[in-house]
Amino acid sequence: MITRGQIADKIVELIQKDVLSKLRETEGKNRSPRIDFFNWRVGAALGSPYCASGAWSAIQDACDALGLKNPVPATAWSQAFRISTFTPKRYIRAVSALGQKGDVGVYKVDGDDDRGHLVTVSEDQKSHPYFSTLEYNTDGSGSRDGDGCYGMVRSTIGETSDKFFMCFTDVPQWILDRNP
Repeated sequence: MITRGQIADKIVELIQKDVLSKLRETEGKNRSPRIDFFNWRVGAALGSPYCASGAWSAIQDACDALGLKNPVPATAWSQAFRISTFTPKRYIRAVSALGQKGDVGVYKVDGDDDRGHLVTVSEDQKSHPYFSTLEYNTDGSGSRDGDGCYGMVRSTIGETSDKFFMCFTDVPQWILDRNP
């Protein structure tokens, strides 16, 4: 019997491999063979931002490794994970909730509902506001448009003047529930 924790562990393990291998943009802006593969898998144009396509690829690969069906639609759009027409509402945690390992965290750029940044929670959040993440398309300073894959510490409160944390989405539970 597979558990939520095993799914979360596998997603985090797969992204951690890209952090440890120092995945970077080597072929220009938002480009490397691996990054191009992420975007190709979700149907995004090569050179597109890849925070969501990289995370979705890890979700898909975790499901494949565990013999599970992936209910999460392929996407390169970070904001999909906070919208109930994409993500079943029961998996979108309240903004006041603590993030859990394997959750997707969503940020929105102030004044632009279509742009933002997606992160994967790498360990259970113990208290507000800080939580540990693994992220594609970021850099050591925490940019939403960076040069590779990094481990970061983020905050649920305004960490920059134009980027606001929106929610956590319980992707591992979504997968578990769709695989009876």
